[in-house]
Amino acid sequence: MAQTLTISDGTTTVNLLTGYAKLTVEGWSEQSVSGKIWSTFTLAGSDTATDANIRTFKKQIDNLIEDARRFRDEPFRSKVVWLTWQSEGESAKHAVVTDGESEILSSEFDSPLLGSAFFGMTLTLEHDVWVNTSAVSQTNTASMTTLGYRWIPNPGYEGTEDGHISYIKLESAESVVTIDDIWIGIRPTNEGAADFRPLIECEIGTGNGSDTITATDATASGNSKFICDFSGTETMAYRFEVSLDDLLTNENPTHWNGRYLVLMRCKTGASTAVAIQMRWGQAYDENLIPSGSVASTVYINNQTSWKLIELGYINLPTHPNKYYDATGITFLYERVKIYAERLSGAGDLHMDCLVLIPAEHLFSCRGGLVGAASIGGPMYVITGPDGSQYAKGTTSQGVFFDAQAAFNDWVYPAEGGVVVIAGQGFSGHVKGSAFSKINLQVYPRWKSYRA
Repeated sequence: MAQTLTISDGTTTVNLLTGYAKLTVEGWSEQSVSGKIWSTFTLAGSDTATDANIRTFKKQIDNLIEDARRFRDEPFRSKVVWLTWQSEGESAKHAVVTDGESEILSSEFDSPLLGSAFFGMTLTLEHDVWVNTSAVSQTNTASMTTLGYRWIPNPGYEGTEDGHISYIKLESAESVVTIDDIWIGIRPTNEGAADFRPLIECEIGTGNGSDTITATDATASGNSKFICDFSGTETMAYRFEVSLDDLLTNENPTHWNGRYLVLMRCKTGASTAVAIQMRWGQAYDENLIPSGSVASTVYINNQTSWKLIELGYINLPTHPNKYYDATGITFLYERVKIYAERLSGAGDLHMDCLVLIPAEHLFSCRGGLVGAASIGGPMYVITGPDGSQYAKGTTSQGVFFDAQAAFNDWVYPAEGGVVVIAGQGFSGHVKGSAFSKINLQVYPRWKSYRA
């Protein structure tokens, strides 16, 4: 296998191993500065180089560096300059070049352009972390519920840095309603994930004992729900709570370790407006206010069909600990408590389930239009080589359009990850709706070319 060290924009390629200036022994060093890497190469002129060759070599280098700056600074510039290397027995890796400088080193004895090819050169390039030139791809074709489907990919990841998610393609066979609001969260495997369940039925928790009771409902995810009639008080008050103790039997509590965005599937009676507030933390008794945090109040009005709403973010455990006791002591009495207030109307608040979406690496969008070909199409979540991120939906005519997307640290954990997806239509969530296929494509990344 031949070794490779090149700089190229796809049209012009400069070879630093066999060109008119070659890498010297021990002539490559790296330095990390503010999230970027500076690679410095010490080059020596080839004994076959002429003055014309040297001029061409220097011009090519300078033009490539200028192209790299333009790609970095100009939003409509699409020509990427790659620094590529491959050693014996290694997979090829490259990095996006964003800046650089070059200097010809000469003396009175061996100056170039005076009939002597014996010259030295220093080339310094600023670039991103190293990325494999080939992606690792994995596809899941199971029927995936839109209420927090958990997927633990095994893509054979080998990098030392969190992976570059070049795209996720999400599909659905739904032919009645499209899936428009979409959440995809990824968390590191941490202590494990086999016992982690993102879907939590509200009714497994405890109602307040006065105006919040369990009721049967075939449209609820588990055919049961909590219903609050506000007969105790219409003001902001505790309605129900779920503790981690309610969820666990013999499972490992540390498999829940992480930060999550909490969704709740809920609805109201007609012409009724409700304010909802989530509180969480560690409390010995369900009547005690948790020691953690209080999320911002969210509002729903005349929402007579089931809908997933964002309640806010929680940490499990509330107070992160670098050591997790096998008995789960750090998770003891972890609780999520739901408070609600009826602002207007006379209807009830129906609360079906909670969904935990990992928030450490999070994508969400509005307007995905994921569905069967008759009403929609697949959605693509894309990250460009420069880190630009966007989501593209597809109409039933195959036309691409931009979805309203938000990203938080959208990378794939180097240690492996747990993926959770959820979604709903514009008007709300339909029980039994599902995604039919997800394709994840990740490029492993490396902190150093020596890795």
